[in-house]
Amino acid sequence: MENFKIGLLLKLVNDGDYDTEDSKSLLNKYEINEKNYLKTALKEDYIKICDIHQGTVKELKEILKNAGLVQTGNKETLIQRVSENVNETELKKYFGNDKYKLTPLGRKFLKDNMENIEKTLSENEEKKEEAVVEETREKIIAEEEIQKKIENTVKAEEKIEKIEDKIEEVIIKEEIKEEVKAEEIKKDTAREKNEKEVLVHKDKFAKNYIIAGIIIIVVVVCINMFL
Repeated sequence: MENFKIGLLLKLVNDGDYDTEDSKSLLNKYEINEKNYLKTALKEDYIKICDIHQGTVKELKEILKNAGLVQTGNKETLIQRVSENVNETELKKYFGNDKYKLTPLGRKFLKDNMENIEKTLSENEEKKEEAVVEETREKIIAEEEIQKKIENTVKAEEKIEKIEDKIEEVIIKEEIKEEVKAEEIKKDTAREKNEKEVLVHKDKFAKNYIIAGIIIIVVVVCINMFL
């Protein structure tokens, strides 16, 4: 695993990607401390620092010439003059964009371990894809469960609505029954009242009839007495 970590760092350096956000994320993924492994790579002579100090006197004078500056002096003087007068963008034209370069030993180490590095990266990529597939599957299952819950909720609401409709129908029927019953009671009460009034009238008529009969009898008796 140690060879893989050093090899991966060398690969990123060789590709010119070791200092990007993606490369830092990749190094963190495999728990590779960039600072420590760069030190190890330098110590093992797998990489070298590539900057202005690595330039030759000839290269330094060419830079100064192109910049229209004085080209005399020893290497330290030339380096100082270049550093003070030539910007970083211009220097990158001569020394490249990368701070580190692979040494021949580093290139050999990378070549010997490249198969293992690519295999490990490929396996992890497959695991990542499997994880994505699994995550997608779980998401679909979760969405299906949510959909089922929604459908069940809709069905439950429909059932409740039907029950409410039936209850309302029963209530309406009961109200109609009560109204009919009240009307019947009203009619019965009116009928009983009429029957009572008829009976009262009959009683009065009977009484009057009796009184009239008595009066007639008395009149007849009185007539007979005077005759």
